[in-house]
Amino acid sequence: MEVEWVAVEGDSVICKLNERMFPGMVMQGDSLKSLLGKLQRFMREFETVCGDSEHEDTELYEIKWEIERLELMLKSYESVLLRKGFMLPYVVK
Repeated sequence: MEVEWVAVEGDSVICKLNERMFPGMVMQGDSLKSLLGKLQRFMREFETVCGDSEHEDTELYEIKWEIERLELMLKSYESVLLRKGFMLPYVVK
């Protein structure tokens, strides 16, 4: 697998894998964890205030699905780092 480094912008790196058509963005793991935590807190607050039964088949469902995708990304990140002998840049609860 070949990687072309396109740019470094702040905390992010833009790179392109040779088998992919478009470049992707590499996000730091602690930034991903922070983003996910904020979205999870927002969702809990939203459900507390608005409930979720009447919104289940609309945008709320899509937001929940995206949060689940980010959770899977974070679990994959943690798994790979631990398997390769790296420490996580944050504490896992």
